[in-house]
Amino acid sequence: MNHRILFAALTISVLSACTDATGQKDPVVLRNNIDSVSYGLGTDIGNNLRMQLQGELLDTLNTAALTEGIRDALDSTERMTADNVRELVQAFMLDAQKRMLA
Repeated sequence: MNHRILFAALTISVLSACTDATGQKDPVVLRNNIDSVSYGLGTDIGNNLRMQLQGELLDTLNTAALTEGIRDALDSTERMTADNVRELVQAFMLDAQKRMLA
């Protein structure tokens, strides 16, 4: 479950990274089938993440940091261990649950 939430958060950051400083999206040109499949997978992941991360979690994430985390993971240059990430995400989720119940 926590991995799904983390994955959802990371996907959101990738999607939001396609905006410039004014908040305008720089559209990706879909030149071939791989581009279209890649975009389609991105929209599917983004929609799933949006549904899973509704509310406060979705609104409070630093999408720039999220995007950098995704890129670092894809490049195998992560600045945090998997255990550290797991602990941080679990603590964040527990805190969010407590605030929702309060």
